[in-house]
Amino acid sequence: MGYEIVRAEEIERGDKIKLPSSDAPDVLWYVEELHRSVSLLTGPRRLYTITTREHGTRAEAHLTIAHEEPVHRYSRGSK
Repeated sequence: MGYEIVRAEEIERGDKIKLPSSDAPDVLWYVEELHRSVSLLTGPRRLYTITTREHGTRAEAHLTIAHEEPVHRYSRGSK
């Protein structure tokens, strides 16, 4: 399964992603929801809170990543 490297701001609902800079770089996540916000603590940095489900399981996680963080996107979901 191939992937493309995109920024967090390019992620959409239905995408399957891996976060190479995370504590679990080999986990494939399915994006269920995506919320964009600006952090007041880190200056004008855009952050993305992603509600995900580990691919193939029911484990759900809320991930927060910066817009410029590289993400491996494995497939596009349907809109």
